[in-house]
Amino acid sequence: MSDMEDLSGPSVQANASESYSLNPASVIVSVVFSLIFLLGTVGNSLVLAVLLRSGQVGYNTTNLFILNLSVADFFFIIFCVPFQATIYSLDGWMFGSFMCKAVHFFINLTMYASSFTLAAVSAALRDKSITDKPCRGETSKAKLR
Repeated sequence: MSDMEDLSGPSVQANASESYSLNPASVIVSVVFSLIFLLGTVGNSLVLAVLLRSGQVGYNTTNLFILNLSVADFFFIIFCVPFQATIYSLDGWMFGSFMCKAVHFFINLTMYASSFTLAAVSAALRDKSITDKPCRGETSKAKLR
């Protein structure tokens, strides 16, 4: 038997790379999630580095709010985005029951942390706008109009 006859027989199986067909939607989803992961990790790392290096986190309420949002977003990017990408790219969940529960816990945790931080920012801004009175000797802008 020659080599050509061996390859043309019905018992020849295809390579693993040939049997897997690339779905264009999976490629697009993977690229988009990779960009989200990369930009989110770099951006939140820079925010954390600036806030923690300056040493003024405890002195300013605004910096505390920004730090809290950055930590919540960073945890979401690290613990949730890669798993969400696999959900959209693959046919099923391949990480087991514990990781499924852990990922959903972190999704909810970071969502609530971000939501409550934004609500606290809103309440703080509202409180500041209501109780912020000019110092003695200063006139408010409303009186000047």
